[in-house]
Amino acid sequence: MPHSANLIGGVSIGEMKLPQPLANLSADYNQLKLNVFLLADYKFYPQQIVSLEKTWGGVRIRHTVAEYPANIVFLTQSTQSFFDCIKQAGFLPAARVEEFPRRNGSPIYWQVVVSALVLWNIFLLVCANYSYLNLSVSTLSLPFWFVLFVSISVQRSRFVQSFFLKPNRHIEEVAPVFRFLALVSSLFAVLFVVRGLI
Repeated sequence: MPHSANLIGGVSIGEMKLPQPLANLSADYNQLKLNVFLLADYKFYPQQIVSLEKTWGGVRIRHTVAEYPANIVFLTQSTQSFFDCIKQAGFLPAARVEEFPRRNGSPIYWQVVVSALVLWNIFLLVCANYSYLNLSVSTLSLPFWFVLFVSISVQRSRFVQSFFLKPNRHIEEVAPVFRFLALVSSLFAVLFVVRGLI
């Protein structure tokens, strides 16, 4: 008799990899869920998954949901245990290969990525010479506040998304990356502000 499965592991989303135990995968006969700590929640039904494929270090979820990242891999040390649990849960992929959404490269314009890197390096250059420029330690937090502001704006504003995303692409394809950037940048921004007050 099918029952639910629950597995702890890591995850690879696009180019971003997070180690165990930051990902939790659960499944029953009707649904497969992947929760990535603080970053993402993915839900799949059998008719949305073409296959679950063994790959290096884990299992690739080949799905047809255009709003989700194309490359999602659940990282586990024992792929055999994964497939055993999924089989016992009764979850059977039912989507067809023809249902894969058409995607051409990254969902973000390359010009935006280049511009962001240039601006970030300018910020770092200024901060690296903060003492020479007679700037306070708190000033070092400015690049991180900037990254935090952009990361949140991209996720919440369709207007901002229009500058970042290619036509017919979805913010959820890259949302985990921006959530990760928001989390890390907020921690560093607060750290430098506190350091400047001491």
